[in-house]
Amino acid sequence: MVAWRRAMVMKGLKPETIDLKIRCAERCIEAMGDADLSKTGPDDLCRLSDSFGDITATSKARLLHSFNEYLTVAHGISPYDELRDRHRVGSRSYLGIVFSVDPKLDQWAEWMVAHGADRQAAMYKRAAARNGYGYLMERYPDIDPGDITPEMLLSIEDGYPAVPQRANAIANSLAAFAEWCGAGPVAVLYHDLRTNRSWEGRVFSGKFGDRIRSYHDFMVRHYFRPSTCRSQVNSVVYAIQIIEEVLGDFELEELTPEDLFDVRFTQTRVSEPTLRTYLTVFGQFVLHCIGTNPYSDRLMRWNNGLVARRIFLTQEEFMTIAREADPTERIVVVLGATLGLRKVEIVNLKVSDIGTRFVHVEGKGSGPMGKVSDQVLDPDTAALIDEYLEYRRKVLDTHGDFSEGRLVVCDRGINAGHPFTLEGMGVFIRKFSDRLGFRFSCHCFRRYYATSLYDSGVDLNMIRTMMRHTKLETTLGKYIDVDTRKMAVAQSGIGSSIRSAMVRV
Repeated sequence: MVAWRRAMVMKGLKPETIDLKIRCAERCIEAMGDADLSKTGPDDLCRLSDSFGDITATSKARLLHSFNEYLTVAHGISPYDELRDRHRVGSRSYLGIVFSVDPKLDQWAEWMVAHGADRQAAMYKRAAARNGYGYLMERYPDIDPGDITPEMLLSIEDGYPAVPQRANAIANSLAAFAEWCGAGPVAVLYHDLRTNRSWEGRVFSGKFGDRIRSYHDFMVRHYFRPSTCRSQVNSVVYAIQIIEEVLGDFELEELTPEDLFDVRFTQTRVSEPTLRTYLTVFGQFVLHCIGTNPYSDRLMRWNNGLVARRIFLTQEEFMTIAREADPTERIVVVLGATLGLRKVEIVNLKVSDIGTRFVHVEGKGSGPMGKVSDQVLDPDTAALIDEYLEYRRKVLDTHGDFSEGRLVVCDRGINAGHPFTLEGMGVFIRKFSDRLGFRFSCHCFRRYYATSLYDSGVDLNMIRTMMRHTKLETTLGKYIDVDTRKMAVAQSGIGSSIRSAMVRV
């Protein structure tokens, strides 16, 4: 030790650094026991690393590197460098990964394969997660996989020396690995953080960026739901893009109703129902900014029968969906078609919201919680939910409970046991639709619910209440489908009565 200390002093190391290195080397020598230190090899370092237990990868690397320096001075050997060459790593941090993290990465890869992932894809994810972990270790030396946060993952996308798509893939793989190690739902939080940052950079930039941010903050202060604020802001941005295509560069203070008439009859980007929605929200935005609204229904009349194209399920199509659905698909159908829940309500519904006679629903709308209601739970629907709860329990027992109390959870792939995101639910039902060969979405089940109530003779105002609509026009115009066969029967009845009258004449 004396010769090694003298060598470190000659290098100009600080006394506290020298003392730390000597303590690290002494700990390793003590752990080696009676072994001949002059014959220490790379395998001995691996066994020594395992004996240190559950300390961080960086700490293991520090201990072994100090021990290697001692062996180099005292015995002229460098097993640490041999070990680095064996694993093709160029830094102590990466060698720390070899000791502490690689075994966990191997277990994670085998877990993915055991749960249906392709082995080649699993190894690709393992390599990506390893690269991302090494990048984070350079900035957070004592980091543990279970301590990774969404902000750390976002820093990979910002600074990793690769194309953005590659950096994003590395961050996503590392997020999945961190969740497997117990870091919580960091993948979902990272995705939300990334999406929100990207969205803010898009909508709050440009000529009207500051005014759009002011309008967004106004809605937030008045307790609009986050999804409503985002939707309103997106409509304003789309309206500005359409107006600029027709009018060129414009100022809010100079817009007139005649300008918006020109936009209406000149633009070709969107349908009239969509344009009407955009201009309505845009008028509210202008009113917030300058105190006047160049658009109003009083100045611009639209066809009252103008509606967007909506998909209504026939009875035969619904029976096919019910027959071919797997347990997770079936519960989505049940919640939509028997309780009239929207996609966002299905995604956010918790097990604790299911009562014996009612289902507690926090729907869309203004206010901190939107429109809160209790939907009546009939015995047949309750039985179907109970069946799914039993299936859900098996999924969570197999894959781990990451559900955060949500009722509907993913039952396949590396996200098994996690709740659906809003986008994930849309993709899930779209794949179901593709499998059956005809088009439908989550909202089709809600329309089927309204139409079924109407066909059963339920009073229209009662249907409006059960659909949780403020206006009856919304229920009638968007959710109740008129069966064309009934129209044919009605038309033939009118024709028969007219012919009879003409014969009598």
